[in-house]
Amino acid sequence: MQILFNDLVGNGYDSVKIIGINSINASEEDADGMVSQNSLPWLQDNVDEDVWDQWNVEIRDFIIFDKNGNYFSKINLTAIDPSFNQNYNNIKTLLINALDV
Repeated sequence: MQILFNDLVGNGYDSVKIIGINSINASEEDADGMVSQNSLPWLQDNVDEDVWDQWNVEIRDFIIFDKNGNYFSKINLTAIDPSFNQNYNNIKTLLINALDV
């Protein structure tokens, strides 16, 4: 997602923000491999916020909010692998469309 973020920002969509939220169940796991080559923010869910349950998140879900913070779309990056050009372009379009709402 770092490449996609850089692509969007480089093309003038500098209001896009991408963060990762680790599940409560994975809080004890070593996340170094997930974040070592990544400069995007990575947060840890907790029992007070319980984001994964409240948003019905599954592993590798990518949730998109519009510029006002309202839910826009959710895709799973396992099912829609962004390493394929068409999927990458579709995800990029979704993010751009979310900015225009």
